[in-house]
Amino acid sequence: MLTPLLLALTTYVNPIDVNYHVIRGDRYDRHVSPADPEVVRHDGHYWLFASKSDGYFKSDDLAHWTWIRTTDLPTDEWAPTVEEIGGRLHYTARGRTVHRALDLDAGKWETLPVKVDYSADSALFADDGCLYYYWGGDRTRAPLFACELDPLTFHEKARPVQTFEADKARYGWEVRGDDNDQVDGYTYTEGSHMFRRGNRYYFQCAVSGTQFASYADVAFRGASPLGPFKRQRLNPFSCKPTGYIP
Repeated sequence: MLTPLLLALTTYVNPIDVNYHVIRGDRYDRHVSPADPEVVRHDGHYWLFASKSDGYFKSDDLAHWTWIRTTDLPTDEWAPTVEEIGGRLHYTARGRTVHRALDLDAGKWETLPVKVDYSADSALFADDGCLYYYWGGDRTRAPLFACELDPLTFHEKARPVQTFEADKARYGWEVRGDDNDQVDGYTYTEGSHMFRRGNRYYFQCAVSGTQFASYADVAFRGASPLGPFKRQRLNPFSCKPTGYIP
């Protein structure tokens, strides 16, 4: 009975078939640079934004993607975040300038006279007319943070709160290193993301550094966008030691 059920499911193959930049690095002979993907559903289509992609991608089925080139966005930055605010997509990367879509199919965006003051793997999240911002991954500030922003000025409305800090004593996957063996080093936390289902808010992030062969994604839930958050029981929700996920 299991085989017919599996055959009925829609399946996808990774990596998805889009054009990647291949760059040379210090550690690996070469690697693809469009990391940190974010997909949003807007205007009946899927839009995929990734690091250093010279543009973004459009799809109707999550399998076939069309690349849209743009010079209006800082696509040479790492870790973009995109959110629908007031019916239009807004983009920022590493907490710098904020851009609003004018014509997505033509790659046309406008730069707003606002700026987000935080950097490193940022994530925007709009909820019931409010706007929230998540960030972290700075080498000198390992924990992750969040705050509410004014949706017009993008200025913080209250002091930031801490959303996550690694607990290496209890969770081995949060210890840095190719074999999660560098107990004395700080854990590199990154990749903040927030979504809502019903009255629950789910915060997720990655540990313990994309430069290591062992990498994992962890998730938390809370009653508000700013927490406090409780670790989900089944963590990490994705993990492949020895180098598949990085």
